Amino acid sequence: MRIYALWCAAAVFTACGFAACGMERTSYASPATEAPGFMVGKPLQDSTLAAVVIGPAGSDTLLAQQYLGNVRYLTQQFPQVMLDAEQSSPILREIVLRFVNGYAAERAAERAGIEVAEERVDQVMDSYQMPYGSAEAFRADLAARGETYETFRDAVRQRVVLDSLYATVADTVSAPSPEAIAAFRLDRRELRNAQHILFMVPAGATVEEDAAARAKAEAVFDSLDAGADFTELASRLSEEPGAERTAGNLGFFSKGQMVEPFETAVYALADSGDVAPEPVRTQFGYHVIRYLGQRADPSMTLARAGQELAAERRRAAEVDALEQWQSGLTVRLNPSLVNVDL
Repeated sequence: MRIYALWCAAAVFTACGFAACGMERTSYASPATEAPGFMVGKPLQDSTLAAVVIGPAGSDTLLAQQYLGNVRYLTQQFPQVMLDAEQSSPILREIVLRFVNGYAAERAAERAGIEVAEERVDQVMDSYQMPYGSAEAFRADLAARGETYETFRDAVRQRVVLDSLYATVADTVSAPSPEAIAAFRLDRRELRNAQHILFMVPAGATVEEDAAARAKAEAVFDSLDAGADFTELASRLSEEPGAERTAGNLGFFSKGQMVEPFETAVYALADSGDVAPEPVRTQFGYHVIRYLGQRADPSMTLARAGQELAAERRRAAEVDALEQWQSGLTVRLNPSLVNVDL
């Protein structure tokens, strides 16, 4: 197996944050969430398999029991998230992508001649086992999740390989110039506050479902033109989890923290209270957006700007590298187990 549940648990917070508020906060795992560079092949019919990845150097399989073990673990840890189809979909997709990316990374490491010291793998394994107090308790917990010690160690080794690969990618990224850092700081110091009404569109939605969501968003504009209060509409109509409490207020954010279409729409508005002229489509659905004002971020120092700009450049390089590693791969899914769009 090429995935384990503790990595997926980290993905829950990332994916849940996307689904809950439309915000795409940056994270080390961000390359895994980008559009894949592999092809999707014919569906699998073998009930023992969840996914297969095929490349020029061979193939690898994600067994059904391993995939379902991860899903069960995540459901136990985060029941409200995993039992909601909208919020769980990107998490399930992440499980598959991590499996595929692990295979791609191993092949890339082989081509690059990267070797991982088994002592390093042992150290990481020890760090996971330590909280359990004994090897027996650790193995018992793995077994409850459909794992074995050997498959877990294999996944840990893969993570170490991936980290080593990303380190080589980071070494190719040049440090930003003082001028670039100053421009980045100026750009990111402006924080904006926005409020939105979201009509969600599920992954793999039909044309009719998409049109229905857009129609609901367009109807909001008619209500606003008739004098309705945006906050009241957001509390009552928005399909974003928690909207009845937050009224769709996302708080202050800087550039780079929102998905691109949403960010573009917010930063195109000039005056507090302005509403974007039409529904904005993102991967979450249709948003009716209201701009609530701006303020400067005093914490955006030159030092912080330099760190964030360098990190963004590294992530961009990682995304490009991962796409290259995935090139030539074909992924096949068992649709009876894995109902996600890649």
